[in-house]
Amino acid sequence: MFRKFFDPQEGESKAESKFELGEEISLQDVFNSQADPHPNDVEEKVEEKTEEKPEEKPVVVEEKKEVVEEKVEAPTPQDWKEIIKKQDLKEVHSLLGIDEEALKLSKDLAQDEFVKKLVAYRQTNGNLTPFIEAATRDWDKVSQEQLIIDDLKKQYSALSSEKAEKLAKSDFNQRFTYKEDVSLSDEENQELAELTALRLESEGARIRNLRKTEQQNFLDSVKPIDRNAEIESVIAQRNAEAQKEVDEFKKSVDSDPFFAKLFAEKKLTFGDKENSFNQTVNPDTIKEQTLDTNKFFGLFWDNGKFNSAKWAKVAAYANDIDGIDNAKINHGRSLGTKQIVEGELENSKEKTDQSSKTPPKKSLAKAFADEGQQITLQEMIGG
Repeated sequence: MFRKFFDPQEGESKAESKFELGEEISLQDVFNSQADPHPNDVEEKVEEKTEEKPEEKPVVVEEKKEVVEEKVEAPTPQDWKEIIKKQDLKEVHSLLGIDEEALKLSKDLAQDEFVKKLVAYRQTNGNLTPFIEAATRDWDKVSQEQLIIDDLKKQYSALSSEKAEKLAKSDFNQRFTYKEDVSLSDEENQELAELTALRLESEGARIRNLRKTEQQNFLDSVKPIDRNAEIESVIAQRNAEAQKEVDEFKKSVDSDPFFAKLFAEKKLTFGDKENSFNQTVNPDTIKEQTLDTNKFFGLFWDNGKFNSAKWAKVAAYANDIDGIDNAKINHGRSLGTKQIVEGELENSKEKTDQSSKTPPKKSLAKAFADEGQQITLQEMIGG
């Protein structure tokens, strides 16, 4: 049996208990008092709360307007070429200060064969005078006399221009100018005049045709510059040089004894001497990536994005192969040593626990089961 005591610190809360001071109570009474704490008081409190409930007022629900924030997307940068295509070219030219007539003229000149050859001749020779004279001279408008005199002057090219022209005119007069011979009859003089005219016409025609042929050959020798063909020629030359280097490199790889050994053993050795170890590899893949740089660089692209971290590691390894190999081996050793030490410590701890003479603490349930000790409720609560 238990006795209920009055706690002066709790005041009237204890006095309201249905058990009086010093009254003997049973354990069942304690449980019942806790399970049914003053049911009448609870009902009174509920009634009081119900009476004091304020009058309900109609609740006005305001409609909340959803505010949809417009997302302002950042403008996508456009290519200036695409922008210009959509604009009026005349307006663009006006803003840039380009004269439409000058632009049209430049386009026409750029397509003109004469201009193309003119530019090509200037780049090759510098002085444009010979080209301009050859391209603009109309030999059909030059007189026979002038054709023959100019041709005769070439015989005296060692002399000054004045002396050469003087001698050329003298020769012309002697050979191609008719002079009446008083010793001859009129018929003979007429025939002589006809022969001189024929001689002049024949020589003039010969020289005219010669000059036209020379002119055409000269103009044909000047080739207009075709930028596209020039670029293609440079590209073809570079491609040929590159292909030559590729072929030579392929031959060197095929004849490399290292690759012969790699294909035979199918493994690579990492580390040095006692620190070395072998790793199985695929020789065909390595050779393909060696000969085709696109396949090699493809190793560093993941989902269309360049893997810079992977590239950096490969580059660092290539810069210091021996150093990184040794570092990895040393790191592996340190991890192995750490595992051994931790294993020894764990084994040592288990032995210590087993050899300890201090018996483990028993729980309350364990004490009941092992020793059958009778413990009163008062002892359990420390009374």
